[in-house]
Amino acid sequence: MPAKSMRSLLIITLAFLIQSCSSQGVDGVYAGVTTSIGAMGSGMLRDDVTILFRKDGTFTEKLKEADWKTRVDGKYVKKGSELELSYDGREKKKTFKLNGNGTLQTHSGHILVKMEDSKITPGNYRFTYASSSGGMGTGTDYIGASGGQNIYFDGKGSFTRDGYGGVVIAGEGVGGGTNRKDPETGGTYTLKDGVLTMKEKDGKTETHSFFINTSGKTVMAVLDGKIFFRESDEEVAEKKRKKEEKETGTASFSAAELAGKIREAHGADAIDAIRTVKVKAKMNDLDIVAYTDYGRLWTRTEIFRDGKLLAVEQLEGDKGWSWTAGKKSDLDAARVRQMKSTFNSGLALLQSSRITKLRAGKVEALRNGYSISYNADGVDHVLTTNDKFMVVEEQKMVNNSTSEVRSSDFREVAGARLAFTEKQSDGKNNATIKITDYGVNAVNADAWKEVTK
Repeated sequence: MPAKSMRSLLIITLAFLIQSCSSQGVDGVYAGVTTSIGAMGSGMLRDDVTILFRKDGTFTEKLKEADWKTRVDGKYVKKGSELELSYDGREKKKTFKLNGNGTLQTHSGHILVKMEDSKITPGNYRFTYASSSGGMGTGTDYIGASGGQNIYFDGKGSFTRDGYGGVVIAGEGVGGGTNRKDPETGGTYTLKDGVLTMKEKDGKTETHSFFINTSGKTVMAVLDGKIFFRESDEEVAEKKRKKEEKETGTASFSAAELAGKIREAHGADAIDAIRTVKVKAKMNDLDIVAYTDYGRLWTRTEIFRDGKLLAVEQLEGDKGWSWTAGKKSDLDAARVRQMKSTFNSGLALLQSSRITKLRAGKVEALRNGYSISYNADGVDHVLTTNDKFMVVEEQKMVNNSTSEVRSSDFREVAGARLAFTEKQSDGKNNATIKITDYGVNAVNADAWKEVTK
């Protein structure tokens, strides 16, 4: 064979081998979280995918096993822009896409990033899990389990950790569950060649596989194949603040600070942009249309049944009127005062022109949120938030009568977070209002027309 042909054959053969079998740039530990939908609508379930690829073309997914450094679960082959995994003793195969940025991508679009064997960034690392089986449509009882673990590394060789978990069982004639919280323990640690050695204060020693990735916004670590995420400094500070509040019963926020957080949670500047709003809602068999002009302090409520107008009530600043069954009458002073108080609560209160009243209030830390007591125009109010600073309850004392509104089902409307369900009570009557639509800045002059029927 001519020398030129021999060289060509060698080049072709070499290129084929490189394309088909090369593992260059793929060796190392790759990890990522995939999700799936749980049983009985239990939410999204997570599955941690961790794989160690070796330069000799073998891999293992069992990083929790003691022999993870030498264990072989199968072989992998790089084919163009894909990585194909074949499992020993099984017909199972798995394929990943090789992305240009060095990550691997599953067929469902989840991303695996390359982990490194480097020093541990100080901070608290959290692992959470959830799983479920049985339930609706399966013929078996639903069983769900969830929990997690926290490990704090100080970056100087010391650690603390704790854990928690729970199980829920539900089915025909069956219901219940259990919860646990592991006590906090601690000790010292060392990390070398992907092996994390943890020695408890009582002398007990453990070894784990450990790799870390610090290239993203959130630091990610893999311990025995389980993926931990490092909490941000802000998250750590927030946990510390809540713990101190729980222990002392005293809010760490001033009323002004809490008012700002509430306003931010509900949309901040987007709230100021709402000058008028038209709300459509349902209450039992009644249809409700309400109009509000925040600048003029005007509000109007219309009530319909089967398309027929039954009643109208309209506030025009310091006066107003009502119409029922063809009869119109002026609102008395007590009703005007009650209706005007709505401009010192709800969405109106969070506008920058009125929130100063909230900033002067008194704050109390609750188990799952906060309350602010404040007075506006002689009316006492109490506003309650959840731990996300969303307003979930408002109470006020007007005309020696207490009324309450509980809000839920918050959705974004024109950049603001507004409730689509309200449960209202005046101490005697209760009503559930289901809001179907918000028309932001959609109120025109026709909304305030006289009733001629």
